[in-house]
Amino acid sequence: MIGAVLVLALAPPPERVFKPCAKEEPAWTSARSAGDALDARIKALAPGEDATAALSELDRILAGDCHALLRQEQPGLAMPKSTESLKAWWEAGGREWIRWPLSPIAFSRTVAGTTGLRDVLKAIIPPTPRLSLAAKHDLTPATREILCPAESDSCGNDTAGWLKRAHQTFRLAARIDEPGVSRSFPLVVPDCDTSALNRPDEFNRYAFWRRCVEQKVGRQEALPLGRFRAPTEGLLAILDIGGHGDWSCRTCDELRVYDVASGAAWIAHRCRCADPMHGSDYVCAEYAESRARQTGRVAVDALREALWMLLLMPHVQENARLELTTLEIPHGIQPTWPDKPEARPSFVPSEARWWDRIAASDSGRLAGFGKIRWAWVRKGALIAASTLPTAGSFRSIEARRLGFTPDAASHGAVLVEVAEATFVEAAPEPKRAAEPASEAWAALGGMRVNDSEKRMLMSLIDALRIPPAKDLKTIANPREQ
Repeated sequence: MIGAVLVLALAPPPERVFKPCAKEEPAWTSARSAGDALDARIKALAPGEDATAALSELDRILAGDCHALLRQEQPGLAMPKSTESLKAWWEAGGREWIRWPLSPIAFSRTVAGTTGLRDVLKAIIPPTPRLSLAAKHDLTPATREILCPAESDSCGNDTAGWLKRAHQTFRLAARIDEPGVSRSFPLVVPDCDTSALNRPDEFNRYAFWRRCVEQKVGRQEALPLGRFRAPTEGLLAILDIGGHGDWSCRTCDELRVYDVASGAAWIAHRCRCADPMHGSDYVCAEYAESRARQTGRVAVDALREALWMLLLMPHVQENARLELTTLEIPHGIQPTWPDKPEARPSFVPSEARWWDRIAASDSGRLAGFGKIRWAWVRKGALIAASTLPTAGSFRSIEARRLGFTPDAASHGAVLVEVAEATFVEAAPEPKRAAEPASEAWAALGGMRVNDSEKRMLMSLIDALRIPPAKDLKTIANPREQ
């Protein structure tokens, strides 16, 4: 008898297993009531209203016994941090995610060869809480210029199409419709189902399956919540070092300055050749006069959309899911989760953008991944400046071979390319003749260049200096034609 007692005392405690609540459990009723109350509270929140109480209630629900399974499935899920983000997340699927542990049955299905029915269980992957720029501390000077006030109903109507185009581009680039995932409802992932059912440990099957489908269901980039007006003033300066050239002149530097208000364009070229008599910095004779400077105009709407995207790029959210994903749990697997660290999902979104990773690699150098520098200047003041991979970097054979796909950066690069493709050579407006050079000097401070690049940029800016306006022809304002 003493030996039996000793064995029982030394036996390890039974393994804790998390699972959904059953209706007959006392915690089920209280959890359902709390969820309904939270739903009403979130719906009643006005724009800009403090959501602290609602977020605290959400935390309290997730800490309950019925929702312990959710905490195991999504241990690193960030909760919304603002009213706008909370309401958008709740409507996109947060409500259904909170209710899932209380009702995991999707529907009943007829068993093949019989008249009986069996319950089909579902699993839910919640949407990602969206970033919101409503808080003042989240705003950069450039964002303040284009963010619409919450109380305005008409602001941002002119960019609604741009928002939709960006969203569709991000979705296609991320391949949300992954191969191997059915388009039925709920979704079925056959590879994950088979692998999980072959696992010997019954309690680990659901955890294994869940980790598998988490990797299969696509993520994408997303613009922040809010409405954004189009930029309509200032100059956009783009510096492209070594991005142009042909067989006669391999390395060409170019400074392009565009008037966001009118579409007027000023372009300065400086092409260099490796010459044994003059050195590697020799200015090609073919380009010394004929293409030293060009003036003209580009399509205003295309230019503004490109700048609008460039200004929003620092706020683009990566690895986001914009909607709820409902999946069918394979028959024979129960949604139970052992209290083991190794059972938790191992997916950790990368914080580094892919073009930074590949540009720093040997593959990136071999493929010739290039970057342009851009700056937005208004009334002589620098508003925003950054770098951007060239559109050609995303279309390179090496990028496709390595499996890299376009994203927000490539969308911005392509929009710049589209705007510049509308360039028509013409004389500039006299009243703007002397402006680009002075504004470009302001942009110089925002462009990250080394000493040799700075000297090159200064020479390009000097090339923008235009003869007196009286010697130029006036171009008609497109809006007056």
